[in-house]
Amino acid sequence: MLVLSLSAKERQTITKIGGGYSHGRNLYELIWGSCGCSDEDDWYGSTDINFSVPKDVALEIDWIGKEYDYLWPGFSYELKQKLNKLCDSL
Repeated sequence: MLVLSLSAKERQTITKIGGGYSHGRNLYELIWGSCGCSDEDDWYGSTDINFSVPKDVALEIDWIGKEYDYLWPGFSYELKQKLNKLCDSL
């Protein structure tokens, strides 16, 4: 199990990019739908959330990264680094 910590701003970016690019929408669905959030977690909340990412979900995130040459269009440098670190750990 891998851990991905996302700030409120990073989650907001994923949501915003999801309106125009499939990688944002797909990441939201994978992370929020498959990564063991508690009932207290709120995607739109102001606190950081640590997501427990199963290997099969991490492989899907890696596939999205490959599709965009790991450039993650529209994402901040820090968010790109977090996603690439997750992909590199596979």
